[in-house]
Amino acid sequence: MDFDLTDEQKLLQQTIRDFAKTEIAPGAADRDEKMSFPHELIPKMAVMKLLGIAIPEKLGGAGLGAMETVIVLEEIGRVDGAMALIVACIIPSAPCIFIALGRRRSGRGMSSRWRKGRNWGLGP
Repeated sequence: MDFDLTDEQKLLQQTIRDFAKTEIAPGAADRDEKMSFPHELIPKMAVMKLLGIAIPEKLGGAGLGAMETVIVLEEIGRVDGAMALIVACIIPSAPCIFIALGRRRSGRGMSSRWRKGRNWGLGP
């Protein structure tokens, strides 16, 4: 069995690693100390489709699978375990439920707002 990452997975890994080092790591210790939520990072992650990683592309998500999700969580967790946990909680939430239930119209609107970091009950 081949456990090597594909070229696309390696690119994803490097992209998320770079993002985590430049955007997430600098404020990680301060957020931990102050026990604050990283509101400013949510729109940045939304642009990268990290909040919609499991949402099909036809609905505006990244359309990626379990292995890619693990890569994202691992790379974020390397610099900020709390942020990785936040992302891990967001990924399988409401948009996937809407899609799984077949509510195409509701799923499309909900996933769009969710992916953009809005309307999911965690503040601005």
